[in-house]
Amino acid sequence: MRYLFYTALISILLGCSEGSGEQDINTISPLGENIETPEVLEKCIPNAIVGTYFSNSSSSDVSIDGDTLVLAYSNGIDIIDITDKSSPQFKGTMQLNSSINKAKIKGDLVFTYLSDQASPSQQLNVINIANIDNPSIVSNIDYFIIFQDIFIESNYIHFGADLNESKGRYYIYDFSDPFELTQSSAIDLSAIGDPGVFNLSLGSFVKEDNLLYAQSYFEGSSTGLYLLDISDREAPIEVNSTISDKRYLTHSSSTLYAGGDDQLDIYDINSAPIIKSLGSSADKVSDYYSIALVGDTLYSFGKLTGEISLTDVSNRAAPKLQDEKIYVHESSAMVSDSRYLYVADGAGLKIIDTCIK
Repeated sequence: MRYLFYTALISILLGCSEGSGEQDINTISPLGENIETPEVLEKCIPNAIVGTYFSNSSSSDVSIDGDTLVLAYSNGIDIIDITDKSSPQFKGTMQLNSSINKAKIKGDLVFTYLSDQASPSQQLNVINIANIDNPSIVSNIDYFIIFQDIFIESNYIHFGADLNESKGRYYIYDFSDPFELTQSSAIDLSAIGDPGVFNLSLGSFVKEDNLLYAQSYFEGSSTGLYLLDISDREAPIEVNSTISDKRYLTHSSSTLYAGGDDQLDIYDINSAPIIKSLGSSADKVSDYYSIALVGDTLYSFGKLTGEISLTDVSNRAAPKLQDEKIYVHESSAMVSDSRYLYVADGAGLKIIDTCIK
């Protein structure tokens, strides 16, 4: 009887052992408790160049929409897939017989501002890239003007133009039908600074709710910051304007950052049209030619220089230039998303991981 009892007990123990299978030594603690194997954490090196794309010539502008990037260069645009930041992939291209100054992407449309090398006229083209193997110009606007930048929001495009020696005009066009652009409105801007040169171009735009901040710029003259109410795109209103020596704008959380020459100014626009100055950078950099904000760090570089400066703006009243620099090849334009910087430079495109999450 005792023999049968021990035989049955041994059989039960052997059955349990076989049913349980083998256990990974890494998933069991000395006390017999199941534990998960820790994953190897990927180490992120802040502000390192993680992706590179080489273009046919020096690039002039960069714009992103989701995982699609457009890179403009001397006589064309490249469409690039940036899903994998470490390996940007060519998707398509289009050659144009003019110098491309700006290119902005929205969905399947790319808006290019270019100048005819044989004449002083300017042209705004709308390119459809839905068929990536055969992009095509579907509409354009011709002007005998100078304008520096274009701004896209909703189904509207905004830009400033010079009409004669003493007038500057701000335009809004509706591109709901990209094959037939429709002018929604055009208003004359008030004079700021030197007559005849104060508002030849609008070089930077920032939109907060239904207010648009537009920075005018002309080399060697006084410039202005315009505040425009665009709640009615067919009847925009110039709310106010002020002299400003800045060129480029960016913003975050009702804070406006204006960079130009060697200084950064920061404004509270939460109570606009009342704009309150918060602080200015005490440190000087070569030039705030282009600026981009990621978290509490503002990135900037001078015109056609390879040095990107970092400014800590966590204290809006006292922004602090950092010692760290990022070096690329003669940068010309820069945009950012919530983590990455995309820099158009003399060799093509650089993608920089800020490691900010």
